[in-house]
Amino acid sequence: YEGEGVAYFKDGNIYRGMFSEGMMHGKGKYTWKDGLTYEGDFYMNFPMGHGIYKWSDGSQYEGEVYKAIRHGHGIFTSSNQKVSYVGDWHKGTRHGKGVIYYNKEGTSWYEGDWISNKKEGWGVQCFISGNIYEGQWKNNIFHGMGKMRWLTSNEEYAGQWENGIQNGSGTHTWFLRRIPGTQYSLRNEYVGNFVNGIRQGQGQFYYANGAMYDGEWKNNKKHGLGKFVFKNGQIYVGEFVEDQIAEYPNFKYDRVEYAVLRNLTVLRKIYKLYSQLGSDGSPDNTLLMTKLQFWRFLKDCKFHHYSITLSEMDRILTENTDAEEVHSPHSTMLLRTFLTNIIYLAYHICQTENQEKNMSLADCFTKVMVQNILPHATNIKGFLFPDAQKASYAISYIEKSWHIYRIYCMPNTFHPYEPTMKMRHFLLLMNLTFLEFFEALLGCASICVTEEQIKQSESELLKREESQGSSIGEVTAYLKEGQPEHAFQVSAVKWCHKTYISLFLVQFLNFI
Repeated sequence: YEGEGVAYFKDGNIYRGMFSEGMMHGKGKYTWKDGLTYEGDFYMNFPMGHGIYKWSDGSQYEGEVYKAIRHGHGIFTSSNQKVSYVGDWHKGTRHGKGVIYYNKEGTSWYEGDWISNKKEGWGVQCFISGNIYEGQWKNNIFHGMGKMRWLTSNEEYAGQWENGIQNGSGTHTWFLRRIPGTQYSLRNEYVGNFVNGIRQGQGQFYYANGAMYDGEWKNNKKHGLGKFVFKNGQIYVGEFVEDQIAEYPNFKYDRVEYAVLRNLTVLRKIYKLYSQLGSDGSPDNTLLMTKLQFWRFLKDCKFHHYSITLSEMDRILTENTDAEEVHSPHSTMLLRTFLTNIIYLAYHICQTENQEKNMSLADCFTKVMVQNILPHATNIKGFLFPDAQKASYAISYIEKSWHIYRIYCMPNTFHPYEPTMKMRHFLLLMNLTFLEFFEALLGCASICVTEEQIKQSESELLKREESQGSSIGEVTAYLKEGQPEHAFQVSAVKWCHKTYISLFLVQFLNFI
C-alpha cells in the first residue's frame, strides 16, 4: 500500500495514517484495544522519531521514540498531573539528564543525573518541606559528597554521605534565628568526622558564643582528649568524659575557676531558666538575663538574708555604671557576667560576716553555692514570675510601673548617688528596687479590693465613684464579671500613687 489509509488488525488494534510499500511509514496514529494510543512518526512499521503516547489512565509521553520505546528526549506526565519528568530517556527508562516534579505546583523536584530510572550521579532535590540536597547520588539515595540544607530546622551539612547518612568528614552548621534581645550573632558549627550520622572521631565545634572545642568525639559528645577555648579566652587542655571536663590532678586552673567549672552545668541551667521568666521564649534559647530576672534569682536564693539589700548588691556590682542605670530592670547580662556577679557577692557576703573574713574567694563561692544557690535556685517565688500566664500579663505593665517608680526615686546620698525609691512610700524606710516595688503592686492587686467592697450597696458605690473618679466603678464591674486581670489593669496606676496601702506590706515584703 502507498499513501494514506486505515489498517484493522485481528487483535483489535487500529492504525490510521501513511503507508509505504505496505508498511506503516510516515505520520500516523496507532490505537491498541486497551486504549493506549501512539500518534507521531512511523518508520518501517515501528513508531520511531517524534510522537505522543497516551495511556487510558490519562498518563502521557511526548518526545523521541525508537522502535516503539521512549528513547531520547521527552516529557512524561502522570495521570493526576502531580508527577512529570522532562529529560533524557534510554530504552524506556529515565536515563541521562532530567528533571522530575513531584507536585503540580513544582515546589518538590529533582534535577540531575539518572541511570535506569534511578537518581545516580550528581543532582539537586528540593523536598516539599523546602529542604534541599545538592550532591552525589547512588541508587536513589544521598551517597558521596553533598550538601543538605534543612530549612525546617535551619541547619546545613556539607560533606560525605553513605547510604543516605552523614558518614565521613563534613561540616554541620546550625544557623540561629535572631530575635530582639538575644545575645549572639554567630552560629554553631561542627567540622570533623561523622559515623552513621553522629559526631564521632576527631572534630572541631565552634560555638555561637565564641567558645571552641577541638578534640575527640563519641556518640555526639566530647569524649577523650581535647582542647576547649572558653568564650573569655581561657584554655583547657585535657580529658573529657561524656561531654564534661574530667577531674584529674593536672587541672591547671586556680581554685575559684575550678570551683566555677565544677558547677558550670547547673549554673548554666539556672541562667537559662531565669532568663526565660516572663518571656515567650527564643527559638535558639539565647535570651539574655535581665536585671529584673537577676533580682528574682537573688531573692529566691536568699542573698538578701545576709543583711544586704538588693539595692546594695546593685551598687557592689555596678561601680563603673552610669547612676541612672544602676537599678534599671531592663539592663542585661551575659552568662559570664552572671557568674562574675555571683563570685563578687559571695566574697562580699563572706567578708562582712565576722567569722568568715579569712575565707578564700573559692571557699566563699562554694559556700554560697552549697547554702544558697543549689538548695533554692529554680524554686521561683514572689508575685511576678511563679505563674507564667500571670507573669506574661503583668509584664505588659512593666513600662508604666517603671515610669511611676522613677517618679518616686530620689538620688542616693552615697556614691554613686543613683536614684532609688524609699520604702517610706510604702510605710517602710528602706531602699526599694523596682522588682520589690512591682511585686508589691501585684500583691496589692489580689487584696486591695475586698469581698466587702463588692457587697456594698449600689448607692454607696456611686458616691465613691463620684468622689474618687471612675476607676473604682470600673474595678467593681470587672470583679463582678469575674475578670480580676481587668480590675488590675484599670486600678494599677491609681494604687501606685496611693499612700494608704497599709502595713500588710511589711509582712508581704518580709515573706518574699
